[in-house]
Amino acid sequence: MTVLIDSNIWIEYFQASALGKKAVEYIEGKEKIIISALNIAEVYRHVLSKRTKEDAEKAADVLQQFSFIIPVTTEIAKKAAAFKHEQKLGMADAIIYATAEQDHATIITADNDFRHMQNVVVVK
Repeated sequence: MTVLIDSNIWIEYFQASALGKKAVEYIEGKEKIIISALNIAEVYRHVLSKRTKEDAEKAADVLQQFSFIIPVTTEIAKKAAAFKHEQKLGMADAIIYATAEQDHATIITADNDFRHMQNVVVVK
């Protein structure tokens, strides 16, 4: 199975929270992990706001080591715009969803905005 680990799950994983511990099976398991380049930006910004630039760099390095990074292509951008329009998602969420759909991946997230969508596991 291919999974796209959403930014909020990575952040919880780095914090070793209860929610992050539930995601260990996906991050450290046998699944193929993909992420959008946007996930790196979100995680990097979050860590930078709470810690140091060096910590943000380390977090980005972990994402790159564990994941295959999918760039935001024109095709993904157009699909994301349609998802934003049809599903009323925020643009970042729409890009994440379009990225997962392109690679037939299941999104692993803590974001309830995805709860009504297909191929999504909301970790609680």
